[in-house]
Amino acid sequence: MKINAWPLAAALAGLAALSGCSDTVLISTPGSAPPTRADAVIVVFSDHPTDEHIVDFGEVFAEDTREKDVTIRNDGTDTLQIQDIVLPSVGNFAVVNEDEYSRLLAPDASTIVRLSYSPVRDEHISGSMIVASNDRENSQVSLSLLAEGLAPAVHLDPPSFDFGNRELGCVGQVDITISNIGRAPLVIGDVFYEDFSSEQELSLVSNLGPGDTLNPNESEVVSIHYVPEDVEFDSGVLHVESNDPSTPDATAQQFGLASYGENQLDQYLQQGNNATDIHFVVDDSC
Repeated sequence: MKINAWPLAAALAGLAALSGCSDTVLISTPGSAPPTRADAVIVVFSDHPTDEHIVDFGEVFAEDTREKDVTIRNDGTDTLQIQDIVLPSVGNFAVVNEDEYSRLLAPDASTIVRLSYSPVRDEHISGSMIVASNDRENSQVSLSLLAEGLAPAVHLDPPSFDFGNRELGCVGQVDITISNIGRAPLVIGDVFYEDFSSEQELSLVSNLGPGDTLNPNESEVVSIHYVPEDVEFDSGVLHVESNDPSTPDATAQQFGLASYGENQLDQYLQQGNNATDIHFVVDDSC
């Protein structure tokens, strides 16, 4: 006789001892666990108009914060225990009322978990919020989190430039494009140049200044001039300070090196014996 029932184990064993039925064997289902009386049923939903399993924060500008409520309800007959709430690793999400929402819910009771989203960069977020509980049928429930972080994003092109090995005195120039590739206005704080050369051989030519604004997809061009005065290695850094929250000080670096020009011999043969005027010209055209 085989009985697959955990709760009856002790009772049947005692009955077998009294009646002399020593051949009674109690066998559990392989891989099963002792049953529990907990019958909590978790329900998690949002105020989304078409899908209660989505929390949509919409478009939020950097340095702003938007909050959304998520309701957790116990539709079971035993106490529901909220064991953990896990938010996505991407995006700046947080539980606002961490110390206020109820972690133990009686049958038919509910609680509100308030979430916040505060973007720090231009981003598109699609992640999941996971609620773990003692619901034995559905221990983890997830909701989709959607958000659009709107922020300025500065981009410098080229981010680095090598003027190469130039002849001493030859002027070099590189144009650098400063662009706003984000979805919010980029406000310039300052544009300046840090020259590491000993003779101040690198310089900035720019029309951008504090308070100037680049709207999304707009750009402005500045120039770096290189006039080597010696044959030492030169370098400098362009700085663009702005309200870009992820890169408040964007940089582009330039390098240069000068050398003495090679000696060159020009020979000319003048035919005849006529008198000739000779002109010496220094070629400084590089």
